[in-house]
Amino acid sequence: MIENIIAAILGGLFVLVVSRVLAYRDLKKVEANNNTLKNPNEDKILTSDLLYSLMPGRSYEKVREILGAPDKSFKDESIFVDFDESIRDRFNSDLYLFKNGHMKITTEKENEKNIYALTVLNCYGIDIPDLYYIADEGLDYSKIGEIRVSDEILRFINQSESIRTRIDNSFAIQQYLGNPHYKYFTVFCGYLDEDNDISKYKGELIDGFCISEGEDAFFIYHYDLS
Repeated sequence: MIENIIAAILGGLFVLVVSRVLAYRDLKKVEANNNTLKNPNEDKILTSDLLYSLMPGRSYEKVREILGAPDKSFKDESIFVDFDESIRDRFNSDLYLFKNGHMKITTEKENEKNIYALTVLNCYGIDIPDLYYIADEGLDYSKIGEIRVSDEILRFINQSESIRTRIDNSFAIQQYLGNPHYKYFTVFCGYLDEDNDISKYKGELIDGFCISEGEDAFFIYHYDLS
């Protein structure tokens, strides 16, 4: 009888050990699979040519045709409008995460067929589309990470706004681009202080921009990336 009890105990321990081993193996498989999951665009490079093809006013269908599904989609708000629940549903944004930076495509609910705004952040080395003239005279480039806030940008400010969260610390300066663009152009640079003297931003490095059909502009926040 004792032998039967011992055999039963050993059998139970064996089953327990085997089940634990199998559970551990399955857990490792899940972790391995999670570690190999990739963003659909993380190996793609954001280029100036791509930006040109996705400028505001063009068909939104072109975005999905070229890039496929976004990494993230969500309701969005303009950086130049105080929070208002009544307009919360006005804009929708698609976020694309590239190997060399981030891009946000925004559409307006009343006109979802066309792109309303294109926002790019931290894509150093790519040209700001068709905007060479905003640089100081004598500069022959308009690459993010090289171009700085110039007299030309500060001379024709339409509106400006500080962008500050627990992590984000940026400043937006917008100007209206007339013929031949007829777009609103907003640059992002590092936030300095509460001083209202915008002239202090001359020479600050531009690390992103938003080109939009109207005065509403959009930023790529740290929490957008989570």
